[in-house]
Amino acid sequence: MTAYILDSGIDFRHTEFGGRARAGFDAIGDGRNGADCNGHGTHVAGTVGGETFGVAHKVSLVSVRVLGCDGRGPWSGIIAGLEWVADNARQPAVLNASLGGDRFEPVNTATNALFNRGVLPIVAAGNDNIDARRVSPASTSNVVTVGATNRFDQETDFSNWGEVLDFYAPGQDIISARMGGGSVSLSGTSMAAPHVAGWRPSTRPRTPRRARPRWRTS
Repeated sequence: MTAYILDSGIDFRHTEFGGRARAGFDAIGDGRNGADCNGHGTHVAGTVGGETFGVAHKVSLVSVRVLGCDGRGPWSGIIAGLEWVADNARQPAVLNASLGGDRFEPVNTATNALFNRGVLPIVAAGNDNIDARRVSPASTSNVVTVGATNRFDQETDFSNWGEVLDFYAPGQDIISARMGGGSVSLSGTSMAAPHVAGWRPSTRPRTPRRARPRWRTS
């Protein structure tokens, strides 16, 4: 399986990845070629497929860098990253999108296109304690939207919620790979989604969900 990490990049040299992480696409244009300078994407990739902290220890990890060193990126770059995965994905494939913003239909359309091309999008619900129908790409019809639970298996007080959520997964005080080496603990639905991306549901949703009523890490 190949996991595409739509995020701030990956620290390819981290020992957690054992040579299984590579550059795919970079929308930021600062010459880093998919390498992380924020830390968010490395942590997410570590949960998907790190040797110590990951769910899928043998997965191939591909950096689709759409967020810069400040953890933000333009709409255009994120859509370009989604389109690149749709055109270039090596099957079987899953995409982890631990990012979100106010609902924006062009992003939902680009995310739906992944599903139609055989890539399963796993998306963080967001951290604003609001109905995830207000968020993209969490509100997209053909994605798996993931909220966050705490160590007591209860919904966290920050997780977005609502009928668009498909799963909850651990999202508080999650230890994973730290950019530059070692490990670090982070919290957010960004940390919950990669647990599901690593597990990768064996089937797509049987029927598309109904269409449901500037980017940042989630």
